Order: sequence, then C-alpha cells, then structure tokens
Amino acid sequence: MRALIDGRAYDTEAAEEILRFPKQVNLGPLFCGDGQVWTCREFILYRTARGEFFEFDAEAETIAPLTRREARAIMRETDPDSCGPLCWGA
Repeated sequence: MRALIDGRAYDTEAAEEILRFPKQVNLGPLFCGDGQVWTCREFILYRTARGEFFEFDAEAETIAPLTRREARAIMRETDPDSCGPLCWGA
C-alpha cells in the first residue's frame, strides 16, 4: 500500500518491515450508549529508505507516520532483545 502524508510518500512494498505487533484500536461508542468498543489488531512497523518510520494497519488499510521515538518505544515494548541499535542507538 502507498500513501502520501504531509508531502511524504510511504510505501509498504518499498519500505523495510521491522516487526509486527498487536495494538488496541478504539472502534468508537457501542450503539447509542457510552461504552466504547475496543479490538486488538496486528500492525506492522516499517522503515523507509530515508530512515523514517511508519505503522501499517492491514485490516483498516491505513498508514500512520511515526517519530523515531515512537518507533523505538514500539520496538522496546514488543521485542527488546532483538531490536539492537534501532532501539538503543543514537
């Protein structure tokens, strides 16, 4: 999937897949009540050739850019032993 966000191109085919991770997603209110509906989906963290990160929700087919700090937090929480310098480097 390809998306243009704030003048920058993000492409799941061209970017490097870093890892897959579960994420809670709020689907909104339940019918007319005050309760919220949450579900867990699998997201994929990618890194572009320019070194920028984004997450991809395959079910909703959405791409969201991430800061380096946000990407590191996901890697540290998901698999801290295997993420190496991406997590702990400068």
